[in-house]
Amino acid sequence: MIDENLALQYHDRFTRGELLTAEEQAELDRWYAQQDEMEASFLNIAKAEPSMNKLSEQIERILIQIATVTKRIQDMIAENQSLRYEITALRQQFVQLSQVRQMSHDYA
Repeated sequence: MIDENLALQYHDRFTRGELLTAEEQAELDRWYAQQDEMEASFLNIAKAEPSMNKLSEQIERILIQIATVTKRIQDMIAENQSLRYEITALRQQFVQLSQVRQMSHDYA
């Protein structure tokens, strides 16, 4: 365990922008870790690392959401294609009607 006064000196120097030696930095890092552990035990907080099962469940939910959105996009693409065909057919009908009207106007 690092001496508290020495650690505080390192911390003070570090926070003022002074460069520490590699050994001093390592000791300061260990002291920071010790402070974190003491704080967590004082607050009775367990280190919050999600379990693999929890992460797997989150990934599974996200994959389901992605699949749902993908399906919606595919449905919209299909509907858009259908609408494009319908628009093309309507344009052709319009052209034909315009030609018939033009022909009937020409004969009148």
